[in-house]
Amino acid sequence: MSIAHTPLIDIQKIVYTYPQQKKDEVDGLASSAVLREVDLRVMQGEYVVLLGHNGSGKSTLARHCNALLLPDSGRVLIDGQDSRDVAKQRRIRESVGMIFQNPDNQIIATVVEDDIAWALTVRGLAVDIIRERVATVMEARIAASIARRVRPDDYAGHSFAGRSGLSRTCSNYGAGQDNSGWAT
Repeated sequence: MSIAHTPLIDIQKIVYTYPQQKKDEVDGLASSAVLREVDLRVMQGEYVVLLGHNGSGKSTLARHCNALLLPDSGRVLIDGQDSRDVAKQRRIRESVGMIFQNPDNQIIATVVEDDIAWALTVRGLAVDIIRERVATVMEARIAASIARRVRPDDYAGHSFAGRSGLSRTCSNYGAGQDNSGWAT
């Protein structure tokens, strides 16, 4: 859908309170929302950095961008697609990758190649396409000569788990599109 004037990410006055905080409301008094009427627009080609203290809502906002969380009010549009539309959520998640704060907790497989291939396998891509993407991502993101059969957790202290998560996210690019034309 990307039209030059359509924001890739369009967050419109979203409010979000975690479910446990809602349960903790006393006598019907409103609890503290983590996000309060947040607006953000990111156009194609823009780079955005979110800075803030621990607990300020950065990760919560990021989770709204790939429909892992849905706002209590307001709207989140990703390339014009509303995150509340259940039929669009898979496409949104394929468009917006996320690497969580502790990448060591995201290791899926016992070797890097399998870890990167996991998300593509879940999406049902053909084995030859998975192999091509994994090879491309490994060459671009990881020293392929040492990483092909290294356990991801062997390098956890050297940001390797984070690189593995980044590689897994990058390998998903175009997963919902015509897979024959994926660019390297």
